[in-house]
Amino acid sequence: MVDKNWTFEEAWAAQEAAFESDPSSIDDPASPYRQWQALHQLDIFEEAYKKDPFYLMQAIGVCALHGLPLPPWAVNAYLKGYNKIADAESKSWDEVFGMPYPKGVRLSVLRKERRFKHAVYDEISRIKKSQPKVAIDDDLFEKVGKKFGLGKTLTSEYYYAVKPWREIFKEAFQKTEYID
Repeated sequence: MVDKNWTFEEAWAAQEAAFESDPSSIDDPASPYRQWQALHQLDIFEEAYKKDPFYLMQAIGVCALHGLPLPPWAVNAYLKGYNKIADAESKSWDEVFGMPYPKGVRLSVLRKERRFKHAVYDEISRIKKSQPKVAIDDDLFEKVGKKFGLGKTLTSEYYYAVKPWREIFKEAFQKTEYID
């Protein structure tokens, strides 16, 4: 059983042990390291849920993907919403769990963002790691954007949208040589 209180080294050791017994487990979302990451992600979702009820759906998705039980906050939130529907206090799931997307959102724009934003961040991080003196500026955004068929402004927006999340995860997972 994965323990959220493990250090990074303990989680990685459990991952390596799982890999030794089953090499195909390296990409398994239910592998020890991936579950450990997911448990920390659920803490972030719990806080985000207080502002946006749709994070409950994301928490349920993370638990389903990684083979984890729902944390108590998610169980309580789900049952509260479910009971509002079951007791005819609310008309729709959107009313109790939040709309998945705000009115007027273009799904094609969201798909593009989801496809490229982490790739943009990873590419900029790779460049900075190999060339530490390179400035994170319009020139870099233009260069990276060309690689993905994006303009420099959108590339910049994607980079800065991901950066705070990556910093949260760095802190949560302890900075090691395994995490950029």
